[in-house]
Amino acid sequence: MTKSLNAQVFKTDPARFGAMTCQQLWYVEQETLAEGRVCLTSERAKRAFRRAERCISSSESILPKTTRAYLDQLRSVARSKACAGY
Repeated sequence: MTKSLNAQVFKTDPARFGAMTCQQLWYVEQETLAEGRVCLTSERAKRAFRRAERCISSSESILPKTTRAYLDQLRSVARSKACAGY
């Protein structure tokens, strides 16, 4: 049974982002994209989430606003921590 993107439940509370390592932030970001069926670009991400449902788009615009806002918040924290790739 597939869940609706609009009903996506975030496994990690954004209040925890500040206490997470760059690696953990990357994992949560990629997991969120994979669950939203956005095609992952790096080989590392593809390997980590190879069992995810098949992606349907390379554009994050397919994600609901709440998911995009969640990712924006995560990426903002990652940039503030000077994580590579943000």
